[in-house]
Amino acid sequence: MPAFLEATASILEGYGKALNQLGSAFRDVMNDRPGQSPDMPEPEMPANDGLAQNVILMVPDGFGTDYSTAFRTFKGGEELPAWEAEEMLTGAIKTHSANSLITDSAAAGTAFATGQKTDNGMISQSPDGQDLESLVDLAEAAGKSTGVVSTSSVTHATPAVFGANVEDRNDATTIAQQFIDNDQLDVMLGGGLQYFTEEKQGGMAASDLLAQAESQGYTVVDNATDLAGAQGDRLLGLFADDAMDTSYGESGEDQPSLAQMTQTALDTLSQNDNGFFMMVEGSQIDWAGHANDAGWAMNDALAFEDAVKIAQQFSEDNPDTLLVIAPDHETGGMSAQSTLDNNASIYQNFTATYEQMYDEAGDRIEAADLKPGDDGAAWIMQDTVAEMTGGEVFLSRDELNTVLTAEDADAGLEALTQTLNEYGGISFSSGGHTAENVPLYASGPGSDIFEGLLDNTEVGQGLAAAMGLEFSDLPGAEVMGIDTLMQGNEMAVA
Repeated sequence: MPAFLEATASILEGYGKALNQLGSAFRDVMNDRPGQSPDMPEPEMPANDGLAQNVILMVPDGFGTDYSTAFRTFKGGEELPAWEAEEMLTGAIKTHSANSLITDSAAAGTAFATGQKTDNGMISQSPDGQDLESLVDLAEAAGKSTGVVSTSSVTHATPAVFGANVEDRNDATTIAQQFIDNDQLDVMLGGGLQYFTEEKQGGMAASDLLAQAESQGYTVVDNATDLAGAQGDRLLGLFADDAMDTSYGESGEDQPSLAQMTQTALDTLSQNDNGFFMMVEGSQIDWAGHANDAGWAMNDALAFEDAVKIAQQFSEDNPDTLLVIAPDHETGGMSAQSTLDNNASIYQNFTATYEQMYDEAGDRIEAADLKPGDDGAAWIMQDTVAEMTGGEVFLSRDELNTVLTAEDADAGLEALTQTLNEYGGISFSSGGHTAENVPLYASGPGSDIFEGLLDNTEVGQGLAAAMGLEFSDLPGAEVMGIDTLMQGNEMAVA
């Protein structure tokens, strides 16, 4: 046998003897110490048997698939959207309500909050008017803290479904009263001050709900400065009479951003060792869609993304946290058809909504005592649009004429809207909601539940199942159960 083969055989024989001796020693140790080795502690099992201790549901209201496409372009290639950077896309959501192919936010939110369908306009009630059990009910019964954060009034449809049961989404004073009387939500942050204060305080409530909240242990704040210094484990922050500012911050008041509210809510709710459930809504993406204002939609999506990054960091620091991003529906029928010359990145430097631009130009034209057809009026419209788009848009003579010679203000705004959307490669087919599926994103324990094409009720049921909870009032045909929802998710419950 050649010398190199003899050497190889000798080495392999030595390895074999060494492995046999190692195996024998390991068996001896295991026989003396069953179940563990003397030097290696038994691996720790995941807390809560793999269930989610904390659940953060984030709702970008109205954010459809083309919004997602446009937002990626809006960011200009500098970085991916936070949900794409973390590869959170898991599926899509069917959005119809109990009585309509096209849902509203009340019915869609109810599906998320209760795991059941209802008619448009109803807040966590069945179509026949029965109050429905919600995720907040389940979480509270499990000893968890709960909260809602929104850039609309906290009594608006999406946050309302997590703390109230009413027939009509517009009954804001009753919703506010139930929020306080039910005494379940530990954190409420957003707008809607007028619905919590009496008429003599400038509000619409039948009684002083802020005083009642303070007697129930809430810290009450009304500005960003006080929010930053808030203490305690219960927090009510109302930062505007009704809706908060858009992402452009047009009022100049001391209002917190959605990201700031999200951070404070997490700091407050995470004081509970039993965990928490929290809903965060980027409300005004939807309102921008109704206005067909792509610039506003993209900038409010950016504000929402900042809040998502806060939640992602919390999830990274607390791996027992499930993060789900679920739009309730699509708004406006957006179509994103970008070109190199016309794409959504142009909206990065916008500082006002289209309506604010149009109104400001109109005010300046009126102050100059000019008529819309005057050359001076065209210069003012041009300068105003250029100023409020960060120098990105200079309207042509034909575009200016179309805007300024419209038959009325509504038509003028519509002309400006269409023009500014064309600059961004965006078009809309509707001023309302649509029936299209919307994207679904998830990460953390239980995220496998949200894979595939789901009904919006399955999102609500899945959120409960991820916490090891289950709705007790589901009709038989709708009961999915924890075992069913967890199929294919063995790693999450191991």
